[in-house]
Amino acid sequence: GPRGSLVVELVCDRGLSSGASGPNQLRLAEHRAAPTRVLDQLRDDDRVRLHWVPGPAPRLLTPDAARADLAAIRPAAAEADLEPTLSPLLARSSGPPVFCATDRQPQAAAARLALALAGAPYLNRGILALRREGTRLHVALAGSPGPVEVSFAARIPARAELLKGQAQGTLVAGEVLLLSWSDPALGAAIEASARLTGRDALSLDDAAFAVANPDRVRRVGVIGPASTPLLKALQAAPGVVLERLKAPRPGFDLLVASELPKVLPSAPLAVVPTALPSLALAGGSLRAGPPHLAFLHTQARAARDPGFVPALSALPAGLPDARPVLLAGAEPFVLVSGSPRPRVLVVRAPAEGPWTQREAFPLLWAELLDAVAPRAEGSLRAFPAGSVLSRRGSVVVPSGLPRRVPWGAPQRVLRGGEAVLGTVAQRAKPPSLTVARDFEPAAFQALEAARPPPPRRDLAPWLALGALPLLLLIAWPARRSRDA
Repeated sequence: GPRGSLVVELVCDRGLSSGASGPNQLRLAEHRAAPTRVLDQLRDDDRVRLHWVPGPAPRLLTPDAARADLAAIRPAAAEADLEPTLSPLLARSSGPPVFCATDRQPQAAAARLALALAGAPYLNRGILALRREGTRLHVALAGSPGPVEVSFAARIPARAELLKGQAQGTLVAGEVLLLSWSDPALGAAIEASARLTGRDALSLDDAAFAVANPDRVRRVGVIGPASTPLLKALQAAPGVVLERLKAPRPGFDLLVASELPKVLPSAPLAVVPTALPSLALAGGSLRAGPPHLAFLHTQARAARDPGFVPALSALPAGLPDARPVLLAGAEPFVLVSGSPRPRVLVVRAPAEGPWTQREAFPLLWAELLDAVAPRAEGSLRAFPAGSVLSRRGSVVVPSGLPRRVPWGAPQRVLRGGEAVLGTVAQRAKPPSLTVARDFEPAAFQALEAARPPPPRRDLAPWLALGALPLLLLIAWPARRSRDA
């Protein structure tokens, strides 16, 4: 009878480098073609596990379903790491070959590993980063050695046209090249792009876009009464929206109350009393407590320009890990609890009197807000590979077709974890120096030899069954003679 069916492991490299274009087609097309020849050798009752690297966990497929999945593979926006996939598959010394289609020799090696390697090295330069420093745009490049040119574009508010520039340099093998473009107006740019010009085989890492973060709004809720100096200090911090509340509510970056509650709210809390108790403790001149990274400016200003706080309320109970930020005489005056970001800040005197006129007072609240709700300063940042470029967070090109965005180079958004053009891609691996080759004929012979033999059949029961009529014929005349 026929030999048994097989379960075959197919590993297909669809990493960033597989998006490189050769003389006639993408390198990924070569990665698809080799496994297809394996599928042609299989029977309908065989099954295939198709591993996309990088990609989701494999499924058990029929040869026809695996062929359809191969046709749907697209390049990913990250390089392939084959070893974590190959090592478990090659752990067994027996079984059918493990077929792998890639463009570089993997580190994993075993007798069962069958390799198909794609073509020769190709020219590739890539953008690693794009950032702004003052009135300059910097771009970091790496890749194939030789001269390189970058085109920059930036959008300035209230300008009808883009601000454009170029920079040239020479890449050295194994080194990162930094190119810069300067213009006095770049400090006001809210969007910028950089694109490599000229011939390049791998376009996935040829463009970078940077978008200025919109200024973050910090919501501050004030529960109950508050002094005018306190409200002014909170409103003076950039990006603050102040709301008066009757009770704690979610959705705030900071809550300000007059007393420490038994149950702390989920948001950071600042406690400032509105009045001192009848038995107040003696205060004194303001000075810095132990250095605290979140309040360095406040502490430095208090040391240079000390205020005076005549009386203090009792130390708060229930905050055993509280650290003093400011001292009034010998007593802790402003205490903070929580690490690395403050969760509770306690002031032991009302926000009234001469000390609120010192520069340390508004600095205290500005640094507290920066610690609990850091605010973006409108800095340009480049999006990582796979991100959709849009200031509003929506998909700019949902159909996946190239389109020119209003301020720079074309952008392409693909679905299903595939590559995104118009972002800073992961750095591609250097092109492989291996010679292209297909799967060896011996691998297909080993595939067929790995088929289980046909099941063995025990003929003894069938022989006994066939002999039963003969025994009956022999026994029947003897029985008739006895009856006679």
